[in-house]
Amino acid sequence: MNIQDFIITAVFSGLIGLIIGYFLRDIISFFWRFYTTKIRQPKHLVQYHFEDIQTHSSQLARKGSSK
Repeated sequence: MNIQDFIITAVFSGLIGLIIGYFLRDIISFFWRFYTTKIRQPKHLVQYHFEDIQTHSSQLARKGSSK
């Protein structure tokens, strides 16, 4: 490897390192948000949908009134 090839390799490696370093925080935060929302389910906190609760409670009320 001659000096010109070394300089070209060093420049490209430096530029790629700068680009990755600049966007690394955004990339990691995107993957962390994706992991926490889609893959890992919370153990204690459960997201409730009030429409489901209302239909579920109305079904229970109908079952209780028919007894």
